[in-house]
Amino acid sequence: MKNLITRILSTPLDPASLHQVLDEFNQSFDLTANCILSYNELDARKSNFTMSSLLRAHMTPQILAQAQSSEDDAQHI
Repeated sequence: MKNLITRILSTPLDPASLHQVLDEFNQSFDLTANCILSYNELDARKSNFTMSSLLRAHMTPQILAQAQSSEDDAQHI
């Protein structure tokens, strides 16, 4: 667990590792999938949507667009 926490805290220095960290998190907590949607409050153009491997493998363009839009409207899915 200590290693996972260290890896989570180091992702700002190595953003490319976030996909791997999400997969490790899933294994550690017996989860199927997870994602992180983040925004930079100082620059509205900067957002990040990172998904674990299961979501990356099965995400359709329509569902991805819906998730990134941050709309809370389940009727489109």
